[in-house]
Amino acid sequence: MDSNQVNSVIDNLGSKIKPALDTLSSSMGIATEKVCEVLIRQAFVDGVLYSISAVIGLILIIISLTLFRKATEKGKDGKNKYDIWNENYSYWSDTACGFTVVYIAILILGILMFAFNIGDALTALINPEYYAFNKIIETITKITTKQ
Repeated sequence: MDSNQVNSVIDNLGSKIKPALDTLSSSMGIATEKVCEVLIRQAFVDGVLYSISAVIGLILIIISLTLFRKATEKGKDGKNKYDIWNENYSYWSDTACGFTVVYIAILILGILMFAFNIGDALTALINPEYYAFNKIIETITKITTKQ
């Protein structure tokens, strides 16, 4: 994309953003500048919520790995230290397989929660203006594709 194309895209977006912000502000009964302030404050709130979700995901990862390590820990005699199922503990026994599936499910959930939230959290907290601008662009795109 050359500079002329970039400039035309920017001009096109600018011509769509101003009317969209004016429409949004008039429907809310406030000034356009106030809408931008509200969107930037909302970016901070979104950043905090995304951060909380990412931290919960990280906690789930730590819990899953810790529980799995504890469940497979060996004692001094070489036997499983926390053998609560039976004397002939095997990873492939029904109970152990069930617990392993639960550990892996918690681990995957934690990884997904962390991965899908950390980027938005950092963007919203470090650069809320950019985050708010992206939200405006998404909203305009949704409105223009419906028409």
